[in-house]
Amino acid sequence: MEQSERKKVNDESAFQALQWFTLIGAAGIAIFSAQSHGWTAFLGTFSVGIVAAGAAIVFGTLLGFLFGIPRTLRQDKEASSVDGTKAAEPERYGPNTNLEQISDWLTKILVGVGLTQIGRISPKLQGLAYYIGNGLGNTDAARSFALTLVLYFLCCGFLLGYLWTRLYFVRALTEADTYRALTERVDELDRQYKRDATALALVQRQLNPGPDVLKVSPAELEKAVSVASPSVDAQIFYQAQKLRADNWRDNKPVMERTIPVFRALATNDPERRFHQNHGQLGFALKDQRTPANDEAIEEFTKAIEIRGVPKYPGWYIYELCRAMCRIAKEAENVSAKRPSAPDIRASIAKDLKLSSGVESLERIIDDEPSISDWLSLNQLRLDRL
Repeated sequence: MEQSERKKVNDESAFQALQWFTLIGAAGIAIFSAQSHGWTAFLGTFSVGIVAAGAAIVFGTLLGFLFGIPRTLRQDKEASSVDGTKAAEPERYGPNTNLEQISDWLTKILVGVGLTQIGRISPKLQGLAYYIGNGLGNTDAARSFALTLVLYFLCCGFLLGYLWTRLYFVRALTEADTYRALTERVDELDRQYKRDATALALVQRQLNPGPDVLKVSPAELEKAVSVASPSVDAQIFYQAQKLRADNWRDNKPVMERTIPVFRALATNDPERRFHQNHGQLGFALKDQRTPANDEAIEEFTKAIEIRGVPKYPGWYIYELCRAMCRIAKEAENVSAKRPSAPDIRASIAKDLKLSSGVESLERIIDDEPSISDWLSLNQLRLDRL
């Protein structure tokens, strides 16, 4: 940062020095004009010199501007989401770069023509010196001064134009781009705030409906969750999780309100990053008044696939609940005293074996006598699976 600031100060000092050189050149014109006899001749010579110098400096400044126009750095950008994944940045309007292209073409043309016609420059300069020298006194000294005058102010104009473009024009473009980017970012944050507010409002209507509040359709809820920010999705998840955990035993109608929310969260996770969405949905489907065991088994299987091998034994609760759902589907066989088919027996036994590390497993089995009945019917013991 200090090096950049030092370079900026040096460039600005050079720009100010060039301005002084321009004033020195104007003083030189005045001194040369002072040799004229009379005020009329002085003013005529001085006017021609100033106009010639002005034309040279304007032309040089234009050349410096063309050579100093910055090039826009183009690159394929990707927008990073909050969770680290990358998504394509939405298409948007950018600055017009026609001036860059024109500058590029003209500088190449000027350099090319200058290199090919360098042998013809000297006669052209001599002709220009004679043309301007006629207005400066039409003497050999006037013609020499005219040529020096044009080259001097042409160089000053070029350097002034180049440095002004690099110092101030680039800064103006950078500030304009920064302002545009900030404006777009603020607008996007405002739009995201409204989307998040809509999603939270719909979830509240779903989880805590009032007597005069319209029901939320699953499609409406899914659409709102799909455009919510990751932080709001997490907030929605924890609200639904708490409501499910607080009511799954004693107030199943309230607990069932969480099913559309978990389903919306699971649907809007196409990259399969969060196993908890599928796990909580499986719990709710398993514990609702009319258990949806098939769908619950499917959700537990997805949660297990996303989770992978757990770090802690307690995470095998998915396997335990999947086994309970499969045992519930075997209720008719248990009532009829018919052992389960070998493949079903093996899958349930595998899940129960994996879930042996779950805390309070014995209490869960005591609360669910169907597990003990199924184990007894299929001649299995939990400690020997």
